[in-house]
Amino acid sequence: MSSDGIHTWTEDEVPRFTARHPIGSQAYLALMLMLWMGQHRSDVVRMGWQHVRDGKIAVRQEKTGAPLLIPIAPELAEAFALVPRTNMTFLLIERGAAFTRGGFSNWFRRRCDEAGLPRCSAHGLRK
Repeated sequence: MSSDGIHTWTEDEVPRFTARHPIGSQAYLALMLMLWMGQHRSDVVRMGWQHVRDGKIAVRQEKTGAPLLIPIAPELAEAFALVPRTNMTFLLIERGAAFTRGGFSNWFRRRCDEAGLPRCSAHGLRK
């Protein structure tokens, strides 16, 4: 754990999460996006099919304004294969709208708790 108090996920925590939230679940997709994109929550909740081009995701970081072209890892591509192409964002709240950054953090925190990972968070995946 670093001095800022945010727990960095360990290698054994990812399979514990996916054992509880397997491929095809929204929680699994959220984990793969956070893990393989390495972006802020505010960027991940805005990503959708319109950003996918030639095996990469093209986004402009909200915080810095920097344009990015990030390769899609095979694990993320596998999760994407199960996502409908009808929505503007990959991740949706139960009512079908996009997450807010804070709403996503709270929702993901509950998914970590369900997986028995009380120290884990979305932010900890970036570390």
